[in-house]
Amino acid sequence: PPTSPPVPPTDTPTAPPTPQQSYGPTGFPSDINPLTGLQVADASLLERRPVIIKIQNLPRDSRPQWGLSSADLVFEYYTEFGTTRFAAVYYGENTPQAGPIRSARFIDVNFIRGYKAFFVFGSAYEGVYSRLINSEFSNRLILEQPNSCPPLCRVEPTGHNYLVADTGKMNEYLASRRLDNSRQNLDGMLFDQQAPQGGSPASTVYARFSSAIFNRWDYDPASGSYLRFSDSQNDTTGQNEVYAPLLDRNTGEQIRAEN
Repeated sequence: PPTSPPVPPTDTPTAPPTPQQSYGPTGFPSDINPLTGLQVADASLLERRPVIIKIQNLPRDSRPQWGLSSADLVFEYYTEFGTTRFAAVYYGENTPQAGPIRSARFIDVNFIRGYKAFFVFGSAYEGVYSRLINSEFSNRLILEQPNSCPPLCRVEPTGHNYLVADTGKMNEYLASRRLDNSRQNLDGMLFDQQAPQGGSPASTVYARFSSAIFNRWDYDPASGSYLRFSDSQNDTTGQNEVYAPLLDRNTGEQIRAEN
């Protein structure tokens, strides 16, 4: 395993909410988020489609990203040349900024269909773009336009020009374009307080995509969640991985996942 020792979190996260009972895979109450199994603070947020936003992971000076901690689900996947990118699904909670927004890949077609979502991205190369605009969900593709700020705006926090999205202002923008943003059937996931039988304790989980992208998740008993640490320099050997806590630029808190 990598030799770099775990780095303790600078702040102790609060314990995440837990389901009060089992939910799914069908019959979710109107105030239970079918993507998390948790009760939402504002049930009106569920009266819409999810929004999927493509978020950058390299170069490292684009970190920390905005808004990853506010997503219900985050998919990290390999793209090309040793890098990864995030597809973050926003539904039961809003974020004032999500980004930096980057381009699409073929795998995003599955996410858009699976979650019946709007898709916010920063264009794509010809083959992917053609696949997207010729799909049955082409009217749910959200790209930057002259009149799209808000919710899609440019920021320059470190001299770099980044595109970010305000999900709380997305509804008004979609309504102005007369797009169908009605609540969808998102049945399919099952949430239970009891862990499945036959598992083994895992205090640390490693995921190595390449010499440039590798990450580690350390279990934090105080919060009942795994804390994310990301590569801070390249490692071509697989034996000298160096990590740093991955933060959310909106909150300054470390990214964590309960599941």
